[in-house]
Amino acid sequence: MLIDDVIRKLQSYFDSGRNRNMATLVRKTPGVSYSTIRRLMQREVTDPSIENTVVPLLSNFMTPSEIVALIAPYKPEWSASYNATIESDRVVAPTNPEFDHVDFFIMGLGSHENGTTRETIARRYGEVLGLGRLEYLLEEGFLMERGGRIFSRDRRTTGASPREAIKRIEASAKWFDATNIGKGAAFFNQLEYQSQDEYDKTHKALSRLVKELKVIRENSVGPKDRLANISILLNYDDRKED
Repeated sequence: MLIDDVIRKLQSYFDSGRNRNMATLVRKTPGVSYSTIRRLMQREVTDPSIENTVVPLLSNFMTPSEIVALIAPYKPEWSASYNATIESDRVVAPTNPEFDHVDFFIMGLGSHENGTTRETIARRYGEVLGLGRLEYLLEEGFLMERGGRIFSRDRRTTGASPREAIKRIEASAKWFDATNIGKGAAFFNQLEYQSQDEYDKTHKALSRLVKELKVIRENSVGPKDRLANISILLNYDDRKED
């Protein structure tokens, strides 16, 4: 039964963290009461409302596609309709968006499989700046809000164009937390004259590094519990002196 799978998902969520329980889940799920979750977990309700109970609760720690996959075997017609809604929400983003430096970090938070919250964004980047930029990103289609959580529509982690990549790197520098140096954070900068041979070797070394990072990302294990900020910039100036 669907109720059994829902309970298993909720129980797995509660077991995954010390502060994850029915009380904290209620605070994160507008419109769902503590008694509703309690009755569901005790199987006092065998056919809970999908729209008003199941989806809002599961949206706190599952993506829309994962929710559809869970419900589809029991409610295929509803799942097809919900999936169509998800697809229709995937609007075309502006080709030349006016990103602010903080936007990339907000989208980064939303790229987590469980998304993020308005509270987290406000706490990290302020109610005026953080929540203001959040509304812009929601309106322009870069983020979506479901079940009280914020998700990025695009999970890519690299700039799509040189212009966007440069803005991301500028944001990385602006929000670099120097207090993390020695605890995982690091920096490197080099500006010097090189021969063509030296430059070619430098370019190849960085290309190998980028490929290694891709392999690491594709073969990662364990929970993704930190937003890693990696920036690489290589350029040259070969203009002759007057």
